[in-house]
Amino acid sequence: GRTVLVITHRLNLVRRANRVIVLEAGGLREQGSPSELLAAGGYFAGWEREQPEPLPLPLRARGSSA
Repeated sequence: GRTVLVITHRLNLVRRANRVIVLEAGGLREQGSPSELLAAGGYFAGWEREQPEPLPLPLRARGSSA
């Protein structure tokens, strides 16, 4: 396996994660899979509702032509 830490405001990256940790004011606000956090209806779910239409997934692989 591989662990990657991503800090972003772009949900198209976060939607594919196995685990999401939401931090606020230096503390843990919520954590879980994207689907768990959406079902919980908390901060992450509100953030999801505010985002523009997501990019189509899967994203183009590295090295492919545009």
